[in-house]
Amino acid sequence: MPRKVKDLEAAEQKPYPFILLITTTVALLGLFYYTSLRVDLLSPVWIYFFLYLTAYFVYLYASFRVVPAVDKLYKFVPQFIILFGIVFRLMLVHSPPSLSTDIYRYIWDGRLSIHGVNPFRWTPNDSRLAHLRDWQIWMPMEYKPYQTVYMSVSQEIFAIGSLLFHNNITGYKLMYVTFDIGNMLLLWRLLIKLDQPAWKVVWYAWCPLPIIEIGLSGHQDVTGVFFFLATFLVFACGRTRLASILIAASVLTKGFPLLLIPLFARKSGWTFAAYALVFLALFGIPQIMEAHEFLHGMQQYLMNVEVNGSIHALIDYFLSYYTTKHLQLANQITDLMILVVVGAMIYRPLSTLKELMRRSLIIVCSCLLVVPTLFPWYMVWLIPVATCVGKRPSAAVIVLLGTSIMNYTFYFTHETYWWSAWIEYVPFYSVLLWEVYRGYWRSSESAELNEPTEPGPVAPPVRSTSDGVLTAAEA
Repeated sequence: MPRKVKDLEAAEQKPYPFILLITTTVALLGLFYYTSLRVDLLSPVWIYFFLYLTAYFVYLYASFRVVPAVDKLYKFVPQFIILFGIVFRLMLVHSPPSLSTDIYRYIWDGRLSIHGVNPFRWTPNDSRLAHLRDWQIWMPMEYKPYQTVYMSVSQEIFAIGSLLFHNNITGYKLMYVTFDIGNMLLLWRLLIKLDQPAWKVVWYAWCPLPIIEIGLSGHQDVTGVFFFLATFLVFACGRTRLASILIAASVLTKGFPLLLIPLFARKSGWTFAAYALVFLALFGIPQIMEAHEFLHGMQQYLMNVEVNGSIHALIDYFLSYYTTKHLQLANQITDLMILVVVGAMIYRPLSTLKELMRRSLIIVCSCLLVVPTLFPWYMVWLIPVATCVGKRPSAAVIVLLGTSIMNYTFYFTHETYWWSAWIEYVPFYSVLLWEVYRGYWRSSESAELNEPTEPGPVAPPVRSTSDGVLTAAEA
């Protein structure tokens, strides 16, 4: 076919991917706008199921088919994706946090800090804090008999939010959306650093799970993810001391990044671990001062809150037939499983940023799969790192983003359904096993080492003489 005809056909087809991009963008705008109008997404909860799953499938179509096609024709695609990722989140900021009451605890803990009270010291229902109670924040807050389980860096951010916004929930959510915008920008820079297509930022920017759980519910996990991603980017630039500060900040928002410090140390030397431990001690002073109360709060949470677990729930269920201490034993077994995974990840040396992120993803994913409680917003930790590993994110992680909606089946009749976990986890583990079989989770470094090298040019034969050896040119 002549070149002119091919160019003409390409020009004729050029508008269609862009029209599909606009269509999917408008569809998501409409879905999130209607979601923002709902005063209570859990009443009736089936409406939320419909809205979330529809947005999820539009997101999949846009990410798999539309955005890659448009990116071949236009250069502005990453900027377009991030812009509307911001718009989607801002649309939900003014809506009441009807899916979770966690944000009320953030505001309460921040209030204690600015009143000179260490938030780790007393529970919200302690009579010594009666003068700080109100109907707007204290009344709807859950887990009042529990010590706070939010760590030092989280507490500092709560205090900043309280200083800036007082009791304004919208202001707090706007603060967390700002961190999430930072996550999109960091992911964009990481993709460029890894020589991967920048349009892949769509896997996080347009995913309905972080959009709703951060923009509408205002979950603080997003701050830990921000420090987490910043650690990788700064580490890749060779600034290991700053990276150790950032990972310490990430640990003190959600504890499991602590398990990644040995992995970073394996890459850059154990001075990284030493710096990280020093900064952990400095940032964690308020927590260390009330260590007994904090550990008591963690024990309360781990022993009494068991929601949507998978591997831990199965182990606990089977052990319950043999011992009354099945929960403690299940905790010990799953802790051992995590340590085995960490040991396996740091056993072999690593040299590339991509390999560091792959092993970090395996550790974080293992932690989330064996903990007693897995709320949907915990998966905000997985999506950005999964986006950077492989040509596409893990299909198992993408499946779990959709099936995690089953966590909200409880609100149909306020009962836990046995079939809910099966619908959520059977597709996920099936795809995960398939990916393991196909080698998706295998080290990219080992694959490169085992890859056969291309044969070089064959030298012409060398002819010997009685005077010596002729060169190829002389021959």
